[in-house]
Amino acid sequence: EKASALEEKLAELQQADAPVLLDVDYDACFLKAHQELTAERKPSPVPRPLLRAKLLESLKNERERLRRVLADHDSQLRAAVREIADWEERIDALTRDAASSFAPSDYGAVRELARTRLNQIANYLDNCYPQPSREDQASSASAGAGEPAVHPSSCDYLTVNKILEDLLVASTQSGDLQYVKLGPEHWLPHVQVLLDSNVAERDPQRSDHIRLTDWS
Repeated sequence: EKASALEEKLAELQQADAPVLLDVDYDACFLKAHQELTAERKPSPVPRPLLRAKLLESLKNERERLRRVLADHDSQLRAAVREIADWEERIDALTRDAASSFAPSDYGAVRELARTRLNQIANYLDNCYPQPSREDQASSASAGAGEPAVHPSSCDYLTVNKILEDLLVASTQSGDLQYVKLGPEHWLPHVQVLLDSNVAERDPQRSDHIRLTDWS
């Protein structure tokens, strides 16, 4: 009768819904304990206290195993948090170093590259548009009233390279300071080349002022 009652109890436990899903199957542990206790004593009844003690011991061992697993996971999580904090500190340090040392170096390289390109453009323009001869100066002077006076020598005119350098320096300023005022030292055909090529543009309010074209 006790064995039958125990089997009925086991059947009820197997049919009952588990409130929480865990890694261990306690019903299986319960059946295993029952089989171990009744393997050599059939059909002797299994004492309920002994069966309960066996199940409690199994549950205790499983709980200890879970505790060790959780402790290990917690240790790994703490190590991961420390590693993340360490990498964040390294990234911040690299960012500070980049702002203090790398950026000026990069800026210098870009500036040097820009100056090289500027010289290449100026050399090209100088080859295509050399300094004016006296005949060119006379022709420019007779182009119309209000033009800058003619210099006695073509050497008095600024080279295209110098004009571009002046425009580049002025472009770093703001407002009206970005404009360069045209004077007698600026040969009009050279200025017109810069305007026609869209490298420079006139001030809408002052025709004798030019600046680098704003492509932004």
